Amino acid sequence: VDGVKEVANDLLAADALNAPDKSYLGDTRITAKVKTALFNGKDIPSNQVNVITVKGTVQLCGFVDNRQIATQSNDIAKSIDGVQSVKNSLIVK
Repeated sequence: VDGVKEVANDLLAADALNAPDKSYLGDTRITAKVKTALFNGKDIPSNQVNVITVKGTVQLCGFVDNRQIATQSNDIAKSIDGVQSVKNSLIVK
């Protein structure tokens, strides 16, 4: 496709319909906590960072203005109780 410079395929797959309710609800809680912490984070445009959680693994994706925002978002996600790991797929514009 004309103009495309890069494609990143870092998707996490999960069958939420077959996941135990406890796990799914835990992931939902983690996602909400990460989104809230990003929203409250200094100088983080939280509307640019999408958060997905699967079995305690948080994936951050989206386009951000600089590497500092990507790093700070990663650090915030890691600090949330229940997060097992963070997959930082943020791309600097």
